[in-house]
Amino acid sequence: MPRAATTASPRRTGTATEQAPRVIWQANAAGRYVHQRDQHPAPLDPNFTGTGRCLTDDAGWYSFTTIKPGPYPWHSHHNAWRPAHIHTGFGTPLDMPLEDGTREAAS
Repeated sequence: MPRAATTASPRRTGTATEQAPRVIWQANAAGRYVHQRDQHPAPLDPNFTGTGRCLTDDAGWYSFTTIKPGPYPWHSHHNAWRPAHIHTGFGTPLDMPLEDGTREAAS
């Protein structure tokens, strides 16, 4: 199965962000997200959650190794497809499951 990897340092301001929470979320290899709103008929993978979290190191670096996500249909017209991509961000998206299966509480 194809794999994807990402490594980056958040140095937009010229200084490292130490121990910053980083998150990724993505579709599985068939182009399906593990989310109740994703009704794409592609199969779900019971061994893939589509999310990951880590903290940056003392120099602000982080890395993830994951599968290559698949493209999926988009809603702009009958034959529109989003290309394979991986979302990244700081913190925790509110709809992202935590390790214990609960959801992050809105603050």
